[in-house]
Amino acid sequence: AQSWVKSGLADMAGQMRGDLSLDELAQRTVGYLSRYTDAQFGAMYSFRAEDQSLTLAGSFAYELREDIPRKFVLGESLIGQVALDRKSIVVANLPQAYARVSSGSGKSVPAHAIVLPLLYEDQLKGVLEFARVREFDSIALQFLQLAAEAIGVALHTAEVSTHTRRLLLETQK
Repeated sequence: AQSWVKSGLADMAGQMRGDLSLDELAQRTVGYLSRYTDAQFGAMYSFRAEDQSLTLAGSFAYELREDIPRKFVLGESLIGQVALDRKSIVVANLPQAYARVSSGSGKSVPAHAIVLPLLYEDQLKGVLEFARVREFDSIALQFLQLAAEAIGVALHTAEVSTHTRRLLLETQK
């Protein structure tokens, strides 16, 4: 089981390598983590300190629906609550109104979800959300917690890189 965790973290680190934009980083990591943990749904929300909001930055099998917001403020829904508390939440027996998993032949509602904060030195960087039909076992939960820590660092690095690039462009004008 520990080799599964270590192998997954090493593979994920490979997905995050390179000079990636926030959206590229979000899309790659959410897709990788969803497939690796057999989640049927995944989403990453990035935190914007300016307006204290979280906005959808990347997703896996996310069905766009008008009744599901793509932006949350701190404390709003599980996404905002996890961001506010900086603590993960695991939910079983999800309601029918939860995000649906769609395929070419039908739709279903996942039964279990985990929502995790993405932190860098206790600074909020974003929130991850995954859902699947069957329960996340303790090994998958441990893996996602460790992955969230690594992603928090990667998000911080991407922010610093983007900011540095912006400053360089300004000085060249």
